[in-house]
Amino acid sequence: MQFTPQTRIADVLWALVSGREILERHGIDADQPEVTLEAAAAAAGAELEPLLTSLQGTYSLFHDHRSFPEEWVAATPVEIATVIRDVYHAQLRRLLPSMAKRLSFVMLECGSESPELYDIGRLFEQLDRELQQHWTGGENDLTPLLRGQRVDSRQLERMVERMEADHFKIARLVAEIRALTLDYPLRRYDCPTMTALYDEWREIEHLTMRSVFLEENKLVPLARDSL
Repeated sequence: MQFTPQTRIADVLWALVSGREILERHGIDADQPEVTLEAAAAAAGAELEPLLTSLQGTYSLFHDHRSFPEEWVAATPVEIATVIRDVYHAQLRRLLPSMAKRLSFVMLECGSESPELYDIGRLFEQLDRELQQHWTGGENDLTPLLRGQRVDSRQLERMVERMEADHFKIARLVAEIRALTLDYPLRRYDCPTMTALYDEWREIEHLTMRSVFLEENKLVPLARDSL
């Protein structure tokens, strides 16, 4: 969807879960569904272009997790936390069980020819546990505090330290799996089963590292600025 000055507020609310939040942050009353963004911004004395930029960038991230629009600079911590949870974490929660089943099958089918699969399986189990623990901590700790609850700087820094420690463990496991899946196993890509396995793994790696990047380079700085 392309947001334009003539886009109605109703269309914004339909297209974006965080649409109301973005509109209200720009000083626009979201309870006027038939009003266009141009008219609403003019009535509220708000700048139209930053509003359109924020809407378009957030929409791009929600609907194409491989996009990373440079213009997505006006996002609030809540918007970023929502994208991380509802786009990246949600897709990982769907892919991780699928990957576990696929890996078990491939180990039975190809393990004798590809012994690295046993190491991949062990590391993948560790990564799955680390991600599950990290999500529980983030969604029960940092994210709710960004939704308006008060937090002091020391409390925030303790949460950031825990997050960065999680990221270090996750990145180390991803790097170890990457070394196994993208080095010598590539020589065996004549096997469709192995090809599918590594294709799915690369998607999991991409989602994992993008969410880590957003947390460290977007979410944390904005959380600190909001104190």
